[in-house]
Amino acid sequence: LIAAVSYPSLSLIIKSWSRIEFGATPSDDFAVERFVRQSLERAMLVFSRERSTRENLLVFDGRSSRLSFVGPIDYFASVPGLYLTTFKIEDRNSLQILTFSYALYREGTDPEEGTALAEGQEERRAIIEDISGAELKYYSALKKAWFREWQDDKSLPSLISLSFIDNKGIPQRWVISPKMAGPIYRYAKGPAVGR
Repeated sequence: LIAAVSYPSLSLIIKSWSRIEFGATPSDDFAVERFVRQSLERAMLVFSRERSTRENLLVFDGRSSRLSFVGPIDYFASVPGLYLTTFKIEDRNSLQILTFSYALYREGTDPEEGTALAEGQEERRAIIEDISGAELKYYSALKKAWFREWQDDKSLPSLISLSFIDNKGIPQRWVISPKMAGPIYRYAKGPAVGR
């Protein structure tokens, strides 16, 4: 009985603390990396029926400068549910920024159009600024290779890599495994997970 009464309050405190922790230290590289990792690890296998072929296709768009996927968001969203989330590498003057945007997912949304679902619903913010050489890559355990674009519309990549040179001139590489991607099979020369 005590657990049932205290759980909603405890859950609200944890979510509020997560919001404060990320919002209070946006320039902290570790906090940003943890946020990107947690977001990508929650990517889900969500399929949408394609109108012309009536085929179920994965709602996932992976390119070298943009990644859109469906998953839950605990940090910012006030409405529970699945969100179409986009990380995008954008040019700003001679440097780049990584932006994060999200909007409540609705059946039939095309991830290639980003998160523009309805006027005023999209939330967008810059999470890494003044970087250069930024690129997203996708690893297929089946083909044992990295790709600049994810072409498979039936499964998630086994690994997602975000590499860039930060504002101090230090090369960074974050390699993240979406939990819904399934097991990563053993291969001879694999990437190191982490930095």
